[in-house]
Amino acid sequence: MEWTAVAQPIAPLVQSEIHLYSAVLDIHHSGTLTHLLSADEQERAQRLRFEQDRRRFIVRRGLLRQLLGVYLSQEAQTLKFAYTLHRKPYLPGYPLHFNVADAEDRALFAFARYQALGVDLEHMHPMPDMEDVVSSMFSATEQRMYRALPAAQKSAGFFNCWTRKEAFIKAMGEGLSYPLADFDVSLKPGAAARVLAVRGDAQSAAAWTLLDLRPAKDFVGALAVVGHDWLVRSYALLAG
Repeated sequence: MEWTAVAQPIAPLVQSEIHLYSAVLDIHHSGTLTHLLSADEQERAQRLRFEQDRRRFIVRRGLLRQLLGVYLSQEAQTLKFAYTLHRKPYLPGYPLHFNVADAEDRALFAFARYQALGVDLEHMHPMPDMEDVVSSMFSATEQRMYRALPAAQKSAGFFNCWTRKEAFIKAMGEGLSYPLADFDVSLKPGAAARVLAVRGDAQSAAAWTLLDLRPAKDFVGALAVVGHDWLVRSYALLAG
């Protein structure tokens, strides 16, 4: 997947498309974006312990508001978010669905009309507790697939599985409240990203599209959405 460099969001977004944006969370832009955030968003930022995290939150939410503002032809600061029980933001009364993920200094933004979707992003790094995470968070099928990988592929397989599972549960709108053992995703490096099974709903796995995302070196991500006829456009949002 190619990430086309753009300085501004690409609108309009038609019903058959998904737009993805990768962006660097440049903390030096936090001062120019703060005014776009609502009072409660600014308070939320201030509750974060570390200055870098506070500024990244401001940039991430400011960029989201700018992107949504272009798609909806509204001033970014006038948008009013509501939140699901699992704290997923949405815009009441609009058919535009969106999802956001971040890792380190990079974020992913995903947009679609009339269809919920989920994205996840992780920075690939050594994890001393990787085996413990596999044992506690992966399904039995995923654990078997992971342990069958050669040692050289285990890290890539782990991050493939983790990002795909996160994207799936975010698309479901339930976050980590959704039982991670109740569905299986593929994880083998180089193989297609797929939802393999959903416990209790034998037909639903085939309805899902999973896409592997590589927005930058050492970053791995995933997109999950129901349906198979999507035209996915991916953009690298230039700092400005």
